[in-house]
Amino acid sequence: MNGAGGTVNKAVSAAALAAAAALFARSVFGLLSAEDAVHMAMSPWLFPAVISVAGVSASAVLTVRAFRTPGRDGEKAAQDDRIRVFLTAALCVLYIVWLKTTSFIPASIVFLGMLMLVLGEKRMKVVIPAAVIVTLALYALFALLLKVRLP
Repeated sequence: MNGAGGTVNKAVSAAALAAAAALFARSVFGLLSAEDAVHMAMSPWLFPAVISVAGVSASAVLTVRAFRTPGRDGEKAAQDDRIRVFLTAALCVLYIVWLKTTSFIPASIVFLGMLMLVLGEKRMKVVIPAAVIVTLALYALFALLLKVRLP
C-alpha cells in the first residue's frame, strides 16, 4: 500500500513490534539475577534475547523510515500518521502498567479496544466484541492450553 495508508501501516507495525520486543526483553532480563545472566550464554534464554534485540532494532529502523517518508496526501496525512504512532506507543506503555495493576484479561480488553479506535475503527459493535474475543482466545491458548502463566 502506498501513500499515507502505507506510512501508517509501517509506522504502526514498527511501534507494535518495538513495544512487543521491549516488553519481552524486559520480562526476560527483569527475571534474571546477575548470576543467571552469566549462565545465559548458550542457554535456552539466548535465542529469545537475540530475537528481542533484533526486534527492537528492526522497529527502530522502521520507525525512522516511516517518519522520513511523508504520505502522498501531504503534510496533514504525515502529521496524522505521527500522532497515531505516538498514541500506539503510549498505549503500549500504558498496557504494561495496566498489566501490573490489573490482570491480563481486563488490561488486554481495554488495550485492544483503544488500539482499534486509534487505528481508525469507529464501529463500537466491532471494537468491543473483537477486543473481548481476541483476549479470551489468547487467554485460552496460552493460560489454559499451553499452561503459560499470564500476568
